[in-house]
Amino acid sequence: MVKKKRRGKPTLRHFRRELTNLERSILVIAGGGDPAEGWRTLCDVYRAAHAAGWRYGMPFDTIKVTSGPSE
Repeated sequence: MVKKKRRGKPTLRHFRRELTNLERSILVIAGGGDPAEGWRTLCDVYRAAHAAGWRYGMPFDTIKVTSGPSE
């Protein structure tokens, strides 16, 4: 049986869902071992892509990756 996905509300405060092993791995790697920090990192990546003009539904290959300021 396949679970039906429900559309989230824009007023969402808590994001509770079951992660696949791949999703969990991505969050852990993006957060340097901390999945919560990985989620924040992915939000930062989305924020930067959105500021550069990418919108949901556009192909990912339209995102141009450049090096940022050196630390």
